[in-house]
Amino acid sequence: MYRKKFKKDRLLKENVTYKIDLKGLEASRERGSIFMSWSDYNSIKEYQDLFLLYISDTQAQIIPERCFQTEEDKQHFKLLIANNK
Repeated sequence: MYRKKFKKDRLLKENVTYKIDLKGLEASRERGSIFMSWSDYNSIKEYQDLFLLYISDTQAQIIPERCFQTEEDKQHFKLLIANNK
């Protein structure tokens, strides 16, 4: 089901730039950007190579591990998550 949705949805294939700070996360694409404060997320799960930031039970923002330039950036992100659950 997810592969089928990915193949059909052009937005999922666009490059995304993330800006992460104490207030929340901003995802920017060619067509615009969206800001989500940490309180907008229901839950956040970490997996081996990505983070899922759940907006609802069925919708989540995917943050691949490759988005972090350094291990320090990744650890800082984890700290932000821990402090804003």
